[in-house]
Amino acid sequence: MSSIILTAPVSEGSVTAVSAKADVQRALIAAALSEGRTDISCLHPGKNILATADCLRALGAAVRRDKSGFTVTSPVRPGGFAELNAGESATTLRFLLPIIAALGGFAVLDGGPQLKNQPLLPLIESLREHGAVIPDEALPLSVQGQLSEGTYVIPGNSSSQFISGLMFALPLLGKKSKIRLSTPLKVTAYIDMTIHTLSAFHVWWKRTADGYEMLPDSAYRTPGRYETAGDWSCAAPFLAAAAMRGRVEMGELTLSTKQAEKKILPLLAEAGAAINMVGQHVTVEHVTDLCPFDADLGECPDLAPTLAVLACAARGDSYLTGARHYKLKDMDRLEAVAEMLRSLGAEIENLPDGLLVHGTGRLRGGAVNAHGDHRIVMAAAQARSITSGDVTVAGADAVTKAYPTFFDDYKALGGRLLETPGD
Repeated sequence: MSSIILTAPVSEGSVTAVSAKADVQRALIAAALSEGRTDISCLHPGKNILATADCLRALGAAVRRDKSGFTVTSPVRPGGFAELNAGESATTLRFLLPIIAALGGFAVLDGGPQLKNQPLLPLIESLREHGAVIPDEALPLSVQGQLSEGTYVIPGNSSSQFISGLMFALPLLGKKSKIRLSTPLKVTAYIDMTIHTLSAFHVWWKRTADGYEMLPDSAYRTPGRYETAGDWSCAAPFLAAAAMRGRVEMGELTLSTKQAEKKILPLLAEAGAAINMVGQHVTVEHVTDLCPFDADLGECPDLAPTLAVLACAARGDSYLTGARHYKLKDMDRLEAVAEMLRSLGAEIENLPDGLLVHGTGRLRGGAVNAHGDHRIVMAAAQARSITSGDVTVAGADAVTKAYPTFFDDYKALGGRLLETPGD
């Protein structure tokens, strides 16, 4: 575990956003289910993207990586035996679990320590009802059997990744399968992203009164090339740091993306930052003292760390709500955000579905434990913009899951740091 000491904050500069992890992972999976060659653009893939590619290779797909992205030239093979390791990627785990069962083979699906506590039971139960043989409910998972067509029931208030995984898998079974939600749907943005990606591969899903239904002419076909978007979630800490202190330009960001995290822009404007967007280039600049704000994180819980730090930079109370689901991950991530900020001197209260930040405009600095979460690492670096002292981040290498060049870009934007051996 490496530690980083952030000795100076981001000030000014221009960098290019990395490719959106969620977009690339979805495109890789759809390409691996399609006949023919698919070229997928991808700038600086993190470990979670690479884990998806490795698992698809284990299932028989030909996935090649070069400096411009990935090329998938043959699909996964049904049947047979495969051993897959999802690393620390919950997306890889939850998307591929139903796909393995739809392929009708025998596989053992494992992952890193953080995935051992991932809640999977609602998805496993739905797959068992349709022929999958999955004896256990935690990693490593043995998956056998052959899924059948039909109506797959899943709670709408569980992970949206369960629904997305079924959307990838069910087209492999035929035309008659659909998804019924047993409880109201809580988050739609990530499902909309899945629908958008699948439509590029000629698989169409539509929303119904009680779930989702696949259109009858759906069948995996490659578009030939798939252009991925820049990652708003990874860009957000740098954009917010500029709003707090400095001026940052980031390229390869578009408002046409389905990523809910693009909501960061209007929130930064509400807080008082100057925003300018020309084409796919976004510039954020600090121009005045920041104002407190309220944010509903229901569709974009991954912005919680970034917005909590931003709220510390404002003078007054900011409410971050709608993030109850963020507490139900492999750990209570809202508590991890609160712990990070308290360690830096913030005044913060836990709410049932979010955080109340008593912003003072400054933090003192200190030591932060990333808890294996790349978002905590990036938010801690963002916090250095308002700390009076250095910020030390233990476990800073977690950032490589999604943004392997994060600290290179931190330095390119004027920040300074020291790297020390970790435990």
